[in-house]
Amino acid sequence: YMMGGDSFSYWDGRGKPESISTGMSFMDAWNDNAHRLNMNYKYGRIQNEVEESTISQNNLPNGQINSDNLSWRSSDLDRHRINTKYDWNLDSLTTITLNVSAGKDGVQVENFTGASTSDADGRQLNDNERSQITSSDQTNFTYNGYLTRKMQKPGRSLSFRLAGDGSEDLGTVFLESTTNIYLNGVLDSTQVIDQLKDIQTRSNNWRASLSYTEPITSQINASLSLEHTNSNTHSINNSYNKGVNNQYNELDEEFSNDFDFNTIRNAANLALRYKLEKFEANLTNNLRHDELFQRNNYMDKEVSRDFMTYNPALRLRYNITRSQTLAANFSRTNRLPTLSQIQPLRQNTDPLNIVVGNESLVPSHSNSYSANYNMYNMLKGTYSFVSLSWTQNFNAIQQNVIIDPQTGIRTSFFENLEDHVANSLNFWGNTNFDLNKNYQIKADLGLNGNYNQYYNFINGELNDNQSQTYGFSIGARKNTTKGLDFYLNFNPGWRIMENSLQPEFNSAGFTMSSMLTYSWYLPLKIVAYGDLRYTYEAPTQAFDEKFERVLFKPGVRKKFLANESLEVDLSVNDVFNQNVGFRRFQSGNRITQNTYNTISRYFMLRVAWDFTSM
Repeated sequence: YMMGGDSFSYWDGRGKPESISTGMSFMDAWNDNAHRLNMNYKYGRIQNEVEESTISQNNLPNGQINSDNLSWRSSDLDRHRINTKYDWNLDSLTTITLNVSAGKDGVQVENFTGASTSDADGRQLNDNERSQITSSDQTNFTYNGYLTRKMQKPGRSLSFRLAGDGSEDLGTVFLESTTNIYLNGVLDSTQVIDQLKDIQTRSNNWRASLSYTEPITSQINASLSLEHTNSNTHSINNSYNKGVNNQYNELDEEFSNDFDFNTIRNAANLALRYKLEKFEANLTNNLRHDELFQRNNYMDKEVSRDFMTYNPALRLRYNITRSQTLAANFSRTNRLPTLSQIQPLRQNTDPLNIVVGNESLVPSHSNSYSANYNMYNMLKGTYSFVSLSWTQNFNAIQQNVIIDPQTGIRTSFFENLEDHVANSLNFWGNTNFDLNKNYQIKADLGLNGNYNQYYNFINGELNDNQSQTYGFSIGARKNTTKGLDFYLNFNPGWRIMENSLQPEFNSAGFTMSSMLTYSWYLPLKIVAYGDLRYTYEAPTQAFDEKFERVLFKPGVRKKFLANESLEVDLSVNDVFNQNVGFRRFQSGNRITQNTYNTISRYFMLRVAWDFTSM
């Protein structure tokens, strides 16, 4: 699932992970549910090996360079975690809720990378081989407490929240790297790195807020909240070269860092809600003052700044009928520069890609607009929806890039873009209807499209980056749990990736995806089922090879016992053994194709017994 978090909360599709997870939970309530306690302990371990290949086309004002990257990564992650939740109803109007969690992780990662860069004529500019062995122990904890007091007047309440978290990451990295630079295709220089890196990162954050809600009239409700946040991070990254006795004991000051980065935020939020039978409006006004403090302990240098920002949001909803709604939203968001953007820790782990911070960065802000229409008829099982969204990013913090055309070394700078506005547009629409009432077959039609435009500077020249995708879908389904049920869908589309520096190298191509799922209900409580998916991407100006893949997962299952509580299921994943990780995308002046290993064909026998109705 492509969601936030880490390897324990989602899998990004790369590699063939082997995982084990277990745990136990305890729940209890007493004094007529006045006290409720939930506790659980979880243990998980994930081992994975990822093989990855990436080719990129980099467009420059006066030419083009291409990069090849092969990598192999082996990881072993270990996690213990405890979660608790306690609810206490002091009386019918007052409740206290407390959440406390703590975890401990062990991380072991080996990474090998081979990279090379060449110009448009195929002459080699550089190559790099490096290996990293990382070992770290990570501990963290979070706490979250709520006190809520409802008043005698309905809708009036007062709540207090205190929350925080802390973490510590202690680890070492062994880095071995060899970089070769070529001039006119002939080896010119070689750089060798053999270092031990001692890494320590500690953070401690807490937040307190107080909220009051007041019903002004039967239609208008208001709330006022005040918030204070304090965040502290201390990061040490010391690099050691080999000295006497072949020990890593010589400090490399150029690639050693010791930083403190602290943020204090005070915010006030006034929200108004207006609700009628068919219309509802919510207005949120958030005023925020942020103080940023940064200290370079090795250089004895301090930087401090503060920003006042206003972040409003408006949501409107109109119920045309009980099954039709129309909604519109607007929000303005200010984003502060991060520590890595202001002063990225100086690194030499990738000598071909260097990142430079900017202490003069100021917040960027974005305006987001959206409109939605939804219609659903429960009795007929039909629906229609249309959604349109538009986001503008002002004063965007982006990476401007300088690429040395002689060596291919890439240096990125974080800077605010003052004179241009980045835009993102998205559209979705879908409707379904009865195709054949006798066989209860429904059809659906859909349209979708998105347009993204953003800017950055490449070797001092403005680059206008644009990416567009357009497509439509047509499908049919039957879902009766009798005879043959199915869902068939076709999604043809067109994708464009282009930038203004070298328009002759822009990329556009046809895409196609389709799927068929079916369930065939047979006698003797047997069901034959399957999932068939087809993906196609046409050759483009940047990549002259098409991509085509057919994934088919058939299976059969049978239920046993009078109450059908025992089920045996036999399935085959990826019958044709064609599953390959694949992605094409654009980022700045780069058009990239990425391939990686992933889970392909396997057989599975599953037996499940639902021994209780609960």
